[in-house]
Amino acid sequence: MFETIGDFDADKDPFQEPQKGTVGRRDRTRAKRFDLAPATLRFHNQMSEKTCPGSSLDRANLVDEVA
Repeated sequence: MFETIGDFDADKDPFQEPQKGTVGRRDRTRAKRFDLAPATLRFHNQMSEKTCPGSSLDRANLVDEVA
């Protein structure tokens, strides 16, 4: 598990550089190091009722960027 700090719900904190690039590098490194498919990336909201990491983030786009 990795925590990404911010409130990324719509109209809250923007998810932009340099944080966005750091998160992408972190996730690519994790996938490569542990031989994981990019689709193994999970958001907190897939395991709870929360919006975490935020309603403005699109998981499919992030998975594509990791790939």
